[in-house]
Amino acid sequence: MKKKNIYNLLLYAGIFAGAVLITLTYCLLQGSLGALRNDSTFYIEQAKGILSNGLFYYGAHISTPYYWGYPTFLAICMAFVGENWVAIAIIQVLLSACSTVFLFFILCDILNTPRYTRYSAIDSPRGVFCVLPAAALALFYRAILDVSIWNGLILSDGLGMTLECMTLYYFYFSFKDRKKKDYVLLAVFSLLFFTVRTNAISLLLVVAVTCLLSLPKDKRRIAVITAVFAVAAVVAVLYIVGMDARHGLRDRVDYYRNYFLQGVIVLGRPEYDYQIPASHKDSLWFVFDILNMFLKKVIFYWNIYFNTFSKVHIVLCFLTILPTFLFTLFSVVCIVRDKAKQLYPFVAGILSYNLLQSATELDFSNRYRSPVFLLLIICSAYGMRKLYRLAERRKTG
Repeated sequence: MKKKNIYNLLLYAGIFAGAVLITLTYCLLQGSLGALRNDSTFYIEQAKGILSNGLFYYGAHISTPYYWGYPTFLAICMAFVGENWVAIAIIQVLLSACSTVFLFFILCDILNTPRYTRYSAIDSPRGVFCVLPAAALALFYRAILDVSIWNGLILSDGLGMTLECMTLYYFYFSFKDRKKKDYVLLAVFSLLFFTVRTNAISLLLVVAVTCLLSLPKDKRRIAVITAVFAVAAVVAVLYIVGMDARHGLRDRVDYYRNYFLQGVIVLGRPEYDYQIPASHKDSLWFVFDILNMFLKKVIFYWNIYFNTFSKVHIVLCFLTILPTFLFTLFSVVCIVRDKAKQLYPFVAGILSYNLLQSATELDFSNRYRSPVFLLLIICSAYGMRKLYRLAERRKTG
């Protein structure tokens, strides 16, 4: 094996091992490795049904297609390790660590690291130091508590973030390299991402719109018409098949509507509830109350922590989440000012996540905010690149 390939493998292995170590440490400290939560029962029940009845179980019992992914993943794992939840959690951790390496590739490209491209080799020990900033940022992503702890739980969140990373990887490089293979894999991972996490729809809409806008004008009209019919067909299937199912569309719409009717801002934290005057519910003032609640949820989405968090949890939030928020803000300003259009979809994805969760559900555990951190880290890479270039100018100037 050539030396340059050895350096590459060592670097990738180091990132993978670092991601595994960080994630397992957080999971063990929080006691979340292999732990079950309320939603775990639903997923396990569906997975057992698949193991007992095969794929036919989908049509009879899992009639909401956007929940097919994680029960299938659980069923495959349970076929090999049974109900060993710790083993399944470790599988999730290993998959997340693999996706961290792919995140590293994206960050390297944004940082425009010398002597490194997507497929090139690092041909000397010195070359490793050229990509250390990207590796450090990728591992910092794993060090964010709200990201790592979900990989240890028997919930769809950890696998969802892994698939989100793979989706964004092929999305980013499909526009850079224009290879058919990347477009195909983008479609595959987008579908998997959607079937595992329902809130993926907001980011996938941004991805789909970006793909349509990138087409030549003569093909764009046909693509838009095709996309509209495809979306309409999917919505119709979800509406008809999953309307009255458990967690179906009607159930979800009523569920989120009741949150606004009850003035719930942060689920599980009644102290933040919005008090709606009784006289407003049958008047136009109620519209302003709804808007006020929505804006409050937009703000609370970026809350660093909520009451009753442990002291360790709060410290970790301030050490990882706060600097991520602040540096992303700086990076977004740089992206907009420099017109770095290749990163506009990632900024739009951040906003789409924020708006979707504000219109549906915010949880005090910040569970539904976790996917946004991947976008924040990717945008932050541009801020690092900007600071590096400013430092270089000062040295030469």
